[in-house]
Amino acid sequence: MIKISMIIPCYNEEKRLPETLKKIESWLNCQTTLDIELILSNDGSEDKTLEIMKDVKEIFENKNLCKVKVFNFAHRGYIETLFDSYKKTTHSIVCNMEADCSIHPKYFEVFSKYLKDYDMVQGSRILKSPEFQSDNKNLIRTIVSNFFSLLFRLIFRCKVFDPQCGFKMIKRDKLIECLDEIKLEHDGMKISELTLRFFKKNYLIKEIPVENFHDEDSRLIPKFSITNPAPFLNVIIANFIALISLYKIFKRESSK
Repeated sequence: MIKISMIIPCYNEEKRLPETLKKIESWLNCQTTLDIELILSNDGSEDKTLEIMKDVKEIFENKNLCKVKVFNFAHRGYIETLFDSYKKTTHSIVCNMEADCSIHPKYFEVFSKYLKDYDMVQGSRILKSPEFQSDNKNLIRTIVSNFFSLLFRLIFRCKVFDPQCGFKMIKRDKLIECLDEIKLEHDGMKISELTLRFFKKNYLIKEIPVENFHDEDSRLIPKFSITNPAPFLNVIIANFIALISLYKIFKRESSK
């Protein structure tokens, strides 16, 4: 079995986390490919998220499903919690997924088949598969995602279609090396910078189409509303500015 550390960062997820953990428990009962260290990282939640984490640690370990570690961080945001959690992993292969289980962890079994040849294996909500619809975003979100993907590939001459995907399997040694080089201040785009760091170092990245069940109540991008489009548009504009900032960072580095 392949030993992996699997991280789920959470902030105020008392409503969505229990269902995700049920899916993980069901999956752990039948999968035979991975030996999992489950890391539940609480980003200073103000609800019962931490209690849920502690309860599931006891349940999973009593059932010998997997080892569970619970980390309780001060609230700093999703990406900072994820990056802090990366550094606390113990296995040589590190994975992360989101608290709403928008992409099922069963894909990590598929990803593990590519570890011999690749340094990062990640899901893609943009690449198409004949077996399923990769994403269920509404039309506006789909247009924005595809435009961002195209812009990212053109600006950085990078072949990765979905650098923002929060579902990855990564070799830890290269991950820690790249984490130390993250410079972008905008939290929402740091996962793209991490992906780009791998690409610029010629570390090999494999993208695999995944079935994604988008939550319209996503914490990262507000729901678009015709009557009040400002919150959605503000996030899109901030991401675009961050993308330009990322270009300037790599431009400066390449000129040294």
